[in-house]
Amino acid sequence: MSAFRNLAWFSKGMREYTKSGYESAASHFDPNELKNVRLDNHRVLITGANSGIGLVCCKELAKHGAEIHMVCRSKPRAEEARQQIISETGVNDSRIIIHPLDLSKPNDVRNFGKQFANNNDSRL
Repeated sequence: MSAFRNLAWFSKGMREYTKSGYESAASHFDPNELKNVRLDNHRVLITGANSGIGLVCCKELAKHGAEIHMVCRSKPRAEEARQQIISETGVNDSRIIIHPLDLSKPNDVRNFGKQFANNNDSRL
């Protein structure tokens, strides 16, 4: 990478990917702008969807009508999270799909990607 590109990336990184960059962006964010957003014709694939940030993303996107594809290593934990999402959001259970997958296995990830693309018209 050239010295100029390194400098440009460093400069951008310091402005946007640091605490002060986050605080600057957060000051312009209005959560009310998202209240009426509908995602009824959208599919979303979320990894780590049975806990933490992944689970919260599933819940919020489901509330807005997205079809959720949960990618989780543990199917029992994914089923539990799926039921939690359905009960808390009231969405149709057919809109929350579980895909058991261990992301630490590259061949499994590659095969899943191909299968998912074939079954879903490559739309996410």
